[in-house]
Amino acid sequence: MSLQAALRLTLGRLELDAFIEARAGETVALVGRNGAGKTTLLLALAGLVALERGRVLLDGEVLDDTSTGLHVPTEQRRVGLLFQDNLLFQHMSIVENVAFGLRTGSRSKREARTLAQRWLERMDLAAYADERPSSLSGGQAQRVGLARALAADPMLLLLDEPLAAIDAMARAPLRRSLIAHLGRFEGSRIVVTHDPVEAVLLGDRMMVLEDGRVIQSGTAEELRRRPGSPYVAELFGLNLWRGTSRGGFVTLESGMELVVPEAPAGAVLVSVSPRAVALHGAQPEGSPRNTWQGVVASVEPDHDVVRVRLEGVVPVTALVTAAAASELGLVEGARAWAAIKATEIVAYPA
Repeated sequence: MSLQAALRLTLGRLELDAFIEARAGETVALVGRNGAGKTTLLLALAGLVALERGRVLLDGEVLDDTSTGLHVPTEQRRVGLLFQDNLLFQHMSIVENVAFGLRTGSRSKREARTLAQRWLERMDLAAYADERPSSLSGGQAQRVGLARALAADPMLLLLDEPLAAIDAMARAPLRRSLIAHLGRFEGSRIVVTHDPVEAVLLGDRMMVLEDGRVIQSGTAEELRRRPGSPYVAELFGLNLWRGTSRGGFVTLESGMELVVPEAPAGAVLVSVSPRAVALHGAQPEGSPRNTWQGVVASVEPDHDVVRVRLEGVVPVTALVTAAAASELGLVEGARAWAAIKATEIVAYPA
């Protein structure tokens, strides 16, 4: 039960032109900034937004093909869709909500209710079967929405920010529940999220959407090692610069030269972990050959360290201990020197 889809459409200012695929039993985490087209992509796969050009193939069945004019209506697609606000029917009981998708098929009312009750038992919600959605917590309502999506026996499961509307205390247990249920689902799954932690935990593979286009795809580790854009670097908390490599040096767009251990000739991207950036009150001496001065733009606590943003000829983020930040007087507007050892720099083709 695999998915292959080439999607092209215009919706307002968004121009979506993307190819996406997901294997059977695979969860693809779709990430991107607001307005990148993530939700629109899900709606197109579900048949709720018309394609201008493209083709959607699910488990060998063509759902959309603009070259022939074929379009399978949403209700005839074996696609389960869950939004962050779950869209439960407030006038129906919980069990009726879950049975709704089953009733739109060929199942009888009794059979649909029996299957819906079983799904509520799997979600530990059987006791709420006859309640209204208004009696549920956010996490419980989202589990009902997931039960309704899964009860219809889809081949493709589309989850749009399934944890975004859940408070912090309920998010972790719901995430564990979601991971468990996704693991038992045999079809293809696509999960939209803004949270890099959720993308890593939920997804077998990540796809990054920017301005309606997939700009990078791979495992979380592959993206972390070689981020392809500032947004991807930001997801993993990395520094990323563009430059041109020649003879052991990379000339950045700002004109500054970095000494690197190795790099392919030509246009490159340079990635550096904030933990590899040392900050000093005066120009450092000794082994670091990549040094420059900047002005502290922000200082933010980050668990057991402090995240310091230095603006200057090359903007850079560093992670230092709270003691070091205090000793160096790292406050907004202060001057400091950044130093990076050549061995801590990763350069690769842009």
